[in-house]
Amino acid sequence: MQSNTSKIVLAIIIITIIVGGGAYYWQNSQTITEPDITTQSPSISSDLETYSSEKYSFQYPKGYFVVADSSGIILTVRKAANQQEADTLGRDATKNRLEIFQMKDFGGDRPWGIENEASQEEIDGYVAKETLTVGSGDKKLDVWLYYSKNDSQTKKELKAIFDSIVVK
Repeated sequence: MQSNTSKIVLAIIIITIIVGGGAYYWQNSQTITEPDITTQSPSISSDLETYSSEKYSFQYPKGYFVVADSSGIILTVRKAANQQEADTLGRDATKNRLEIFQMKDFGGDRPWGIENEASQEEIDGYVAKETLTVGSGDKKLDVWLYYSKNDSQTKKELKAIFDSIVVK
């Protein structure tokens, strides 16, 4: 009887060693892929245009156009079919744009330019989805992003433009 018990214990030990060794081999033989970490700024396209002024520069994808307002206070980067359409749209109540300005040029409070009888769609076009800043002190820039809440591609493109802004 004792001989059978020792055979069973020996069999359990051998099976444990085989199973444990197999599991160890299987885990160590798996290929571990390291995540691709880059130091490049987020880019939505490799085909980018560059805007540069004495105050700042940034990159933007094709399909976007730069429009300065007549006062020179606000620079708009707008998604449009062509430059003529972008110029014609100006700063009307449409989404798909990014505006760069300095709040101090408005005395610290920027007027919206909305009439009391504006529709919700017109109001939504004037209300930025995101209000961001870049730079500091006298070089601080306010950047407002306008996009439709369900348009994740435009949001991604506008965020990439914002991320590329370099204050001089």
